[in-house]
Amino acid sequence: MISCLEILNKIKWDKNLNKEDYSIYYLDNIAKKLISISFNEIKEISKNFIILEDKEIPIHRIKEIRKQGKLIWKR
Repeated sequence: MISCLEILNKIKWDKNLNKEDYSIYYLDNIAKKLISISFNEIKEISKNFIILEDKEIPIHRIKEIRKQGKLIWKR
């Protein structure tokens, strides 16, 4: 099975993919719900985190990746 990190890096580096088509859903421990962000909000991808403008989200908190609303990966 392909990992979340592999998919994120493929979206980032594959010139044939439109980054605007992708949404990332992560579990927010404070709100106790899934939060959606656009792939374009990601400033950096590391081995353990995705870095946004104002926060870092651990990779293990990412629960779903969707392309144009269609589920393509789920933890």
